[in-house]
Amino acid sequence: MLCCHVHWQVWAMLEYMDDVLGRLFDYMEASPLRDNTYIMIMGDNGSELFDGEIITEGNLEKRMPSGMQGYKRAVEEGGIRNFLAVKGPGVQGGVVDSTLLDITDVVPTVADLAGVPEGSGGHLPFSGSSFKQLLLAMTRKHTRPAGV
Repeated sequence: MLCCHVHWQVWAMLEYMDDVLGRLFDYMEASPLRDNTYIMIMGDNGSELFDGEIITEGNLEKRMPSGMQGYKRAVEEGGIRNFLAVKGPGVQGGVVDSTLLDITDVVPTVADLAGVPEGSGGHLPFSGSSFKQLLLAMTRKHTRPAGV
């Protein structure tokens, strides 16, 4: 359940992000870059507690305005559940998927989307796995109603 009172700063931040992302998408649509560019937008599960700070009813809403249980470092949804949106060639819009991914999967995916052969470049092996095939295989049949 969503919190009843979300701080005005959160709404202002969302409005700002909406404006900035809208301008980015408008620019990309008018640019030849749209045919070979992927944009990944990822959320964060809230700010870390300061030394000695504890979660109270007074600061919980500011730290976790989603109303999810748990927060950073917790194995509840507030600590592990996050948002990732990807826009780019071959990625179907409007698809919602609940596949478990990890932050370590992002770099291998970007490399895979860019066509970088696995193991090239002289770097250590990636600790994550590419989810390129998941992105390109998703279709609207995987969608579900908003809020579900």
